[in-house]
Amino acid sequence: MTQPATRLLVSVRDRAEALIALHGGADFIDLKEPSRGALGGLTTGDIRAVLAALAAAQSTMTRPHIKVSATIGDWVMSAHAEITAAIAAVDACGVDYVKFGVDPEPDPAAALALVHHLAGTPTCRAGRLVPVLIADRTISAELVDALLALPIPALLLDTADKRGGSLLDRHGPAALAAHLAHVHTRRPDCLAGLAGSLRLNELGQIRELAPGIAGFRGAACGGVREGAIDASCVAMLRNGLHH
Repeated sequence: MTQPATRLLVSVRDRAEALIALHGGADFIDLKEPSRGALGGLTTGDIRAVLAALAAAQSTMTRPHIKVSATIGDWVMSAHAEITAAIAAVDACGVDYVKFGVDPEPDPAAALALVHHLAGTPTCRAGRLVPVLIADRTISAELVDALLALPIPALLLDTADKRGGSLLDRHGPAALAAHLAHVHTRRPDCLAGLAGSLRLNELGQIRELAPGIAGFRGAACGGVREGAIDASCVAMLRNGLHH
């Protein structure tokens, strides 16, 4: 089966950055605040403001409307009630997808319990919940399989410690290729995504891996994650993925 082209996901923190990503050709715009952690969330007011700006900008464009996701922030895996409430609040803003983190450190059982808990939430049943599996040290096969049993449209790998190198540095192309193949075999309808401090000079390796989604923040800001999205960097990412 032929794999679809890798979709470019750009994480943005406000309306100005979202419009740069939109006009730069991103396939997905992901709303997060990098200064608040790996999956730092925006306020619901800020999420609604970005969505309104994107809707206004796209009303004059001919390309299909871009898909927008938003994160719920970083939470300990045992905070089931808080996570469920955060998911509901972000979903109510009108985003296409709600992203939440699944971190096996330090307690894999707690992460698995969270996955089972979220299986019954309306957002999950509606196919709008996108898990982000934290993979600083290992890619948990148990959690991957548990997540693929849910009606999720995508599964992303990411890292929490942004100082420890990129996802490719940590796992290497062979392990990531095996993960992507496993997801595609188990769930051909689920986009398998890679993120985690991915760099511009890794675009060649990313093209060869051909994930369903490649997610960027730092590389879209000239290498400084908490900097501002740069239009030329977004263009390089877009062109590099489809070279």
